[in-house]
Amino acid sequence: MTHRSFFQSQLGVNILAGIALLGLLLASYANSFHGAWQYDDFGNIVNNDGVHMTRWSWDQLKRVFSAGLSHQIISRPLAYLSFAINYRIGGLDVFGFHLFNFTVHWLASVFLFLFIRNWLNLPIFEGRYRQRANGIACISSLLWATHPIHVTAVTFVVQRMASMTGLFYVAAMYFYIKARTVGSPRKNCLFFALAAFCSLSALLTKENAVLLFYALLLLEFLFIQGTDSRRRARCFAWFVGLTVAIGLLGSLYTHPSHLFHSSDIRPYTWLERLMTQPRVIWLYLAYIVFPMTSKLTLLHDIEISHSLFSPWTTALSAAALAACLAALVILALRHRRNPLAYCGLFFLLNHVVEGSIFNLELVYEHRNYIPTMLIFVPAALAVARGWDQFSYRRSFQWMIGGALALVLVSQCYTTAAYNRVFATERSLWTHVTLRAPGLSLGYNNLGNIYWNSGQWDLAFKAFKKAYELDRYFNYRHKGLVHHNLGLYYISREGDFQKALFHFKAAFALYPENSRIRYQLARAQIATEHFEAAERTLSEAVEKWSDNADFYYLTGLLRIKTGQCNRAFEYAQKALDLDSSNRGALSVMAEACRCKGELSSALGYWDKVVQLEPTDVNALLACIMLSARNKQPVRAMSYLDRLKAESGGKSLDAMLRIVKRYSALNAFAADPLEIRQVVRGLVSR
Repeated sequence: MTHRSFFQSQLGVNILAGIALLGLLLASYANSFHGAWQYDDFGNIVNNDGVHMTRWSWDQLKRVFSAGLSHQIISRPLAYLSFAINYRIGGLDVFGFHLFNFTVHWLASVFLFLFIRNWLNLPIFEGRYRQRANGIACISSLLWATHPIHVTAVTFVVQRMASMTGLFYVAAMYFYIKARTVGSPRKNCLFFALAAFCSLSALLTKENAVLLFYALLLLEFLFIQGTDSRRRARCFAWFVGLTVAIGLLGSLYTHPSHLFHSSDIRPYTWLERLMTQPRVIWLYLAYIVFPMTSKLTLLHDIEISHSLFSPWTTALSAAALAACLAALVILALRHRRNPLAYCGLFFLLNHVVEGSIFNLELVYEHRNYIPTMLIFVPAALAVARGWDQFSYRRSFQWMIGGALALVLVSQCYTTAAYNRVFATERSLWTHVTLRAPGLSLGYNNLGNIYWNSGQWDLAFKAFKKAYELDRYFNYRHKGLVHHNLGLYYISREGDFQKALFHFKAAFALYPENSRIRYQLARAQIATEHFEAAERTLSEAVEKWSDNADFYYLTGLLRIKTGQCNRAFEYAQKALDLDSSNRGALSVMAEACRCKGELSSALGYWDKVVQLEPTDVNALLACIMLSARNKQPVRAMSYLDRLKAESGGKSLDAMLRIVKRYSALNAFAADPLEIRQVVRGLVSR
């Protein structure tokens, strides 16, 4: 076979299409491979021990399969398995995760090309697209693959769940259509088996893959079997049976209450969500037609529809969507040889799960990954038809080709620009606050970034802004804002009353969060609400029995209430769970001091200093105990360390700081005794 005949063959066309897709995708996503971990990546991957697979073993695989949401019986096991494989190969090196995501997206675009080409070559079209099927499929898949709306499904690592589902989804459709058209019984069985495997894989990656079966049923009804009355009845029977089966399987997959009951964490009911979604669909369509980084963002601020006329666009959007749906159904039934209706129905169908009544966020761009797979077919058909109609005017064909190239280059550029938003956490959340300035979550997460970099004042301003806006689509996020404000007041201001107020509010909104409960207990101890702290900690120890911090705080509470022996026991439990828990060591030291065991107390404080040489409170305790234990040389060595770590502060300044936070410490240095000891050491 000559080179020319090879590239004219179907295999050659497939290879060329794959290379073209790879080239444009590299141009679009090459700058994404070193993008930072973002948002839900931390809970699902970075801080999720379930996917941190260190060896290939059945025990670790079982842990991976239960690494998802606790309320789901089966929680996207293939998605978490892919994270675990990434971790097993390269740890938390983000490059490997991004490379995997990119490969998934490229393969999905290749299978999309294969599906569209084979779909347009079905017998029902009577060869109408035979000469143009490759071109239409290639243009459609290129437009889809490079579109910026998919950045959150590809560059945002955790949304591999969406892209992997899309890969298995479109692969299942391709294999199904091959199985229905291939002549060989052996190949027929093989393709059906592959379609079944991909369907199951899609279901085990993300729940919205259940819509694949309806898409296949619609494909069968419109383009393979026919739409006469007998076949319509058969199709309806299949629809009912499929719905019942999916409902039964769904009850085994997850608890239905977590899908429908939204009043506990959402500011909208299921009916309000349903009324809002038509406006969301039109928003998605606007982003598909006019993709701009000035509009695209991780979080979108959309007004909730409280009735059909609040806001007034609710009824208009719903009516327009219903009219489009009716027109698509009529077109599909009356003109079966027209593929446009299926493209529109496919888009709407695949928004049903995430765009209806279920207890989910209102808007996410990655939800368009599967629905948009056929949305560009009409544009590709228009390009192909225009090319044919102007075959006598080469200049017009060049104009059409140039316009298509311009659109593709523009999409690649916008996608690359949008990828830069995900380069760092700061760039992402700065972008979110600019694009959705009315949402609290963006400011809260930007405040976390400032906090972690030691920019306390900027962090407080961001948290305060989030608190003042008071606009959330998840009340747990409001709880996190209260938590962060409480953390600022307790650790930076020493204002325990304000901290307690915010931690109480956070706990009321998000009681399942262990960090919030921990800080609430600290604030209760600091403000001497000991009975309340006892209740908070007893529940925490029972619920999080492997959390060393709760045992430490219980020990601290026992110290504050004069129960030294009990304090030592709880601190020992904390130390058994975490040998580097400085809080537990300080409680044990203070318990020993209370019992007169000064040498043991000094030993524990010395361990604290070894773990954290800048701990002023521990150094003061070591100085005092060394002096009481008549070890002046040792006391002097601790004093020298204190001077080295003081940063130029005077002893009085350090004592004031320690006193300010004494309510949170097991030991509170006596200023008079410390000054006397220091004077004695200096005068030696």
